Amino acid sequence: MLVENIPLDSPAALVDAMRGLLAGIDYRDPAVVGSHWQALREAIADTADAEIEKHLRWVQRARQLGETVRSLDASPGEEFDRLGRTLEVVFDKLIEAMSRLKDRWVKLARESGMEVPRAGELDAAASDLATLRQEILGTWPWSSDGLPPVDRGMIERSRAAIARGEGEPVQDVIRQIAGHSTKG
Repeated sequence: MLVENIPLDSPAALVDAMRGLLAGIDYRDPAVVGSHWQALREAIADTADAEIEKHLRWVQRARQLGETVRSLDASPGEEFDRLGRTLEVVFDKLIEAMSRLKDRWVKLARESGMEVPRAGELDAAASDLATLRQEILGTWPWSSDGLPPVDRGMIERSRAAIARGEGEPVQDVIRQIAGHSTKG
């Protein structure tokens, strides 16, 4: 039976409207069918809107994750490659889920003559998420990117300064950073 195939996590209003519509069809009662058809249309639009709200929260979490990731000061390495690939999968799944939501629930609501108030927000959030994905993964410290270019001029100037006796020994700098005396 069709009702048994409705997902368990479907909103109660959607399930009730579907059951009522099917009962009206079974009893061949046009008034019941019409009444539950309208309820079903409204439930579809409400479901789409509720799903959009859920997806917008996911996008907000992705933005927070992006801020955290941007604050990482990392050198290219395999650990960051794994994290980068995981982030790539997360972004792709979120973008895909938003596309499915638009292609299924929003489209179904519109086809049944209902408007989904937050559909525009979904489009904007999907665009923002794609931009965020590009910003984060496009500047990711992938180990395959290698090290940044070497400034040969800076190296020459540093060597000349060392030859003149300028600068501090590395051990002294490390002790200063650690809060220890530079002597001894």
